[in-house]
Amino acid sequence: MTDLATPENFLSLRTHQQGERIESRLETTAIDGLSAGEVVVRNRYAGVNYKDSLAILGRARIIETYPRTAGIELVG
Repeated sequence: MTDLATPENFLSLRTHQQGERIESRLETTAIDGLSAGEVVVRNRYAGVNYKDSLAILGRARIIETYPRTAGIELVG
């Protein structure tokens, strides 16, 4: 049987900027740290599209505010 309880934390691919340097890493994010209006979707895999991959490598200036979480495609 699958555990359907909401976890306290999840992994997210976060991109940060420090000066001119762009850095991306997997981070543990707390559920209670989400903003109003955000939702939790349990999924097994998340995709990072081409535009996100350029942004997290610092090769495209498409991110306006940092930090930013990459990936919008998911499989539940």
